[in-house]
Amino acid sequence: MIVTTGNTADLLTGIGIAVRAYTQVEASQSRLLSVLLGIDIKPASAIFFSVQNVRSRNELFNTLLTQRFDDRFTKFWESCSSHLQRLAGVRNNFVHWHPYTLLRMDGEGTAETRLMNPMPGRTGRASVADVEPFQKDCSYIKSGLDQFAGHLVVLSQNPEAPSPDKFVQLIRGRTPADPQPLPNAKARKGPPRSSQA
Repeated sequence: MIVTTGNTADLLTGIGIAVRAYTQVEASQSRLLSVLLGIDIKPASAIFFSVQNVRSRNELFNTLLTQRFDDRFTKFWESCSSHLQRLAGVRNNFVHWHPYTLLRMDGEGTAETRLMNPMPGRTGRASVADVEPFQKDCSYIKSGLDQFAGHLVVLSQNPEAPSPDKFVQLIRGRTPADPQPLPNAKARKGPPRSSQA
């Protein structure tokens, strides 16, 4: 008997949920760029989405923040950049990897639909179980970016306003999970690692 723990339809629904969560993070980044440049959201979004690489986007924000505020937000932005870079890697798994069914002949027999890296020689896995932690990771950074943009609006009206501690130190809380390696025959016992709370 084979016990099914997820099917392709569930996985495709999960991919849609993950992509939506990530687009909300990008929308928050567009709003932050709008505030930093003091321009309307439409041209800010045009600029933001014309920069295709996550690392380049992070460098753009870092440069603008440094030009305007010296090193006031360096620690905060460096940790945001790291979070955003790791999120982008997980997002790429959901978007570019291929569905496959993993069959285990472990007495009961189980089948699970997962995503697999299509590049020869590359490993990694993602499954429906990874969607909820990814959503939480996206929600966490989105909230932080929105609050930070709100603080920058306050600073545009009052440059001497103090910055809350959370914007002058490393971000605290969720750290996105790294893409997981495909289990080998000797290491299939434990459950997949998820994001830390």
